[in-house]
Amino acid sequence: HMKVEESHPGGKVAFPSVVIFDAVAPYYPVHFTPPKNDPHGITRDMLQNSLMSVLCERGAKYNHFNITEIDNAGGKESGEDETMITLSGRMFLERLDPPKTVMDYDPVSSGSNSEVEDKLDAVRDLSVLLLPSSSENTNPNIRRVTTAFLTELSSSLARVHEQSITSATGSPTTDDATGGLDAEDQISLASSIRQFSSTLAHWLEENGPSSFGFGLNGGEKKAEMIDSSLWEAFVVDIIRRLSPTLGSAPQGLHGRASTAYLASLAAGGGLVTLNKVLQSCIPGFLGVLALLDENREDSTTSTESSNAKNRDEEKMAAAMRGIAALISSCRVTLGRLERKYRGVKINPHPMLLFSSKIIQK
Repeated sequence: HMKVEESHPGGKVAFPSVVIFDAVAPYYPVHFTPPKNDPHGITRDMLQNSLMSVLCERGAKYNHFNITEIDNAGGKESGEDETMITLSGRMFLERLDPPKTVMDYDPVSSGSNSEVEDKLDAVRDLSVLLLPSSSENTNPNIRRVTTAFLTELSSSLARVHEQSITSATGSPTTDDATGGLDAEDQISLASSIRQFSSTLAHWLEENGPSSFGFGLNGGEKKAEMIDSSLWEAFVVDIIRRLSPTLGSAPQGLHGRASTAYLASLAAGGGLVTLNKVLQSCIPGFLGVLALLDENREDSTTSTESSNAKNRDEEKMAAAMRGIAALISSCRVTLGRLERKYRGVKINPHPMLLFSSKIIQK
């Protein structure tokens, strides 16, 4: 185990995260094929695990670390107080979502993998970095990132998810970074992204202050809570960005990909995440249905084109599928909470506010 004296506003000791990261980052991802009859038995997985141990700071013990203080002090803006976790996270993120503005940029790649396999590996590495393992209840690394990083992470996940959905459908995309790849692999990538994002949202919510007032922790205060601003940065910002499309063009590729991503967050993120998604998305879907009802009433058979009818029907079907997906997400979340907390019932029901309007439509 490594004991770390981390820098903080007003502190005097700074751990040389940047120096160590610069020393090991060139080895990521590991390029290694063991020679035949290797007497040492070294494998690529062994080297990868050793490298990830450094990049994820496994076993590091911090005497003091409060990312909220650093965030508020603007440490990340000035380039100070970078941690190994944020540096590693951005490197994994570049592998998942390479920047498109730099023409000569060479994405981080294992060399032998296809692009979609590299992206799948990046999602797995982000999971190792930020999520608890199956044998642990917590992962301290999430307290070593900033809200700015989580906002960037959430945005990239949603963008790559939409690119994967677009490629899987065989439709043209605005950039050809993912074009032509196998549809099955693209579907697997989209599923992995949804699984990772919903799990991270759930963990951020569950470990927030009293689960954000949910009150299912027996009134016991958590010893090491996660600041609620981290959940807001990862969840609320992306909901705010994606939800407007659901009220205007839910039938398009962007609308369908956004529906799938947000429904997954609602199903896996927790009660607060569920309520936030429902409140942001269902009014948009209902607005689409209401507008189409008005158009049908105002139109006449002689002047209404068949193409317009088809577009309206496609839009209506997409809105109805979106509502159905969110109802399913609600059922999944409430069922999980009922099992976890031994039969607890949520009152009022998250869908109560919308149920009568949905039935009317």
